[in-house]
Order: sequence, then structure tokens, then C-alpha cells
Amino acid sequence: QQVDDIGMTFDYVLCLGVLHHTADPYRGFQNILRLLKPNGYIAIGLYNRFGRIPLKVRILLAKTIFKDNQSVQDRFIKMQLGDVEDKERARGWWNDQYCHPHESTHTVGEVLSWFKKNDIEFLQSVPTLEPFDDSVLEIAGVWGDSSYPRLPLRMVKQLAWIYTTHREGGYWIMFGKKK
Repeated sequence: QQVDDIGMTFDYVLCLGVLHHTADPYRGFQNILRLLKPNGYIAIGLYNRFGRIPLKVRILLAKTIFKDNQSVQDRFIKMQLGDVEDKERARGWWNDQYCHPHESTHTVGEVLSWFKKNDIEFLQSVPTLEPFDDSVLEIAGVWGDSSYPRLPLRMVKQLAWIYTTHREGGYWIMFGKKK
């Protein structure tokens, strides 16, 4: 059944790590908005185009120069996950990060345009887009107001994410509120 048909809407909708694995992330975003009540909050987690660059380089190396090299694979896993005792977890993570058949990457500006087109007010992102704030995982106040990130600031912050979000694979979360 369609969500609209059964009348299910929510105050909070969290869609973390899903849209970038769909064929049409923007359409998926529009579909999940149907779940959101007016004045409801939404969080979407995506791979950032800039923050994903280090992983893309490692993927290229793993598929070419170091193809089938277990020691390089172990090093790449350790680089992002640390020491992992659970080999099944490491294998699953490797498959998700290095072998997934489809993923897309997105910019802050692109997601802000999704928000604008669909009457979603930007609230915050993790990592933050606030000037002079270098915290990677700011948790306090993510549902609160933040200044709207202008293009120069977005570019600087996203370029910094190449170095600060590499352990998360360039992953970031945008928070908004439905008008």
C-alpha cells in the first residue's frame, strides 16, 4: 500500500545510508517526505562527493594494482574500521564499501536544493557546516537552527571533509524541518 493510503506520517523521519544506494536518490527523498508530518524533522545520511575521494582512490587501487591482495585489503579495512576481530563484519563492510554495485555521491548544495524544492528548512549537518567549527560529529543541537551555509563556506567545509570524514567513507547527515 501507498503510505498516503494508510495515513502513516511521523514527527521524525531518519533515512541514514539508504538513498545513495538507490537508482534515483532524489526521487527516494521525495517519497520519504510523504512520511513526514508538517513541522516534522528529517535526517538524511549520504556519501559526500568530496569526502568520498580517498575511498574512491583506494577502490581504484584495490581493483587494479592490488587486485586480490589480501594484505592490502586488510590494511584498507584497518584504516577505516581499526582492528576487527569479527571477520564476517569486516567482509560485510568490505563488500559495502568496495564492491557495492551501485552508489552515488552528493554535495551539500545538491541536498540544499532538494530541501528548497520540497519546502524543507535546513537546520544542521554532521559534520557541521558552521564556520570555524571543525568538530566531526557534533551531536548537541542537531535539530536546532544553524546558519544557512553559503557556497564558499560549503566548498571549504566539503574539501576539509576529504581529510576529516575519510574514516566514515565520506558520510554526512543533513537535518531539516518540513515547513
